[in-house]
Amino acid sequence: MNLYILSAKEKEVMSALWNSTASMTGAEICKNNNLNINTVQAALKKLLKVGYVEVKDIVYSNTVLTRSYVSKVTPDEYASIQLEEYYRSSGKKKSLTNIVSYLLNEEENQAEQIKALKKLLTAREKLLKEGDDEC
Repeated sequence: MNLYILSAKEKEVMSALWNSTASMTGAEICKNNNLNINTVQAALKKLLKVGYVEVKDIVYSNTVLTRSYVSKVTPDEYASIQLEEYYRSSGKKKSLTNIVSYLLNEEENQAEQIKALKKLLTAREKLLKEGDDEC
C-alpha cells in the first residue's frame, strides 16, 4: 500500500466514495458534497495516481460518457496508513500503549475489542517465543 496522506479535499472525495454503496462519477461526488467539479476532478486524478481509487465503469452522465469511481482503500486501511506516517514522521519513540488506550476508549464495544486484542497479542507472543527457540 502506498504511503500517501490525503489533503482535506481528497479526504472529502474519499469520504464520499466510502459512504457510497455504488461507484460514483465526479458530478455525483460534487452534488452530494457541495464540492467544485474542478476540485473533485483534480482530487480524483491524484487519487488514481496513488492507487487509492480506481475506475469501476464508464457510464452515461446525462448524454455524456464519464468514469465512475470506487475506493480501493478502506477507511481502516487509510487509518493504518496515517498511523504508519505518525510513527515514521518523528525520530521520537511513540507509545503504542497510549495509542491503543486512546483508541479503545473511543470504541463502543470495548469488551469485544479487548477479546480481539488478547487473541492478537497471544498469537504475537507465540510467534516471538518460537523465534527465541530457534536461536
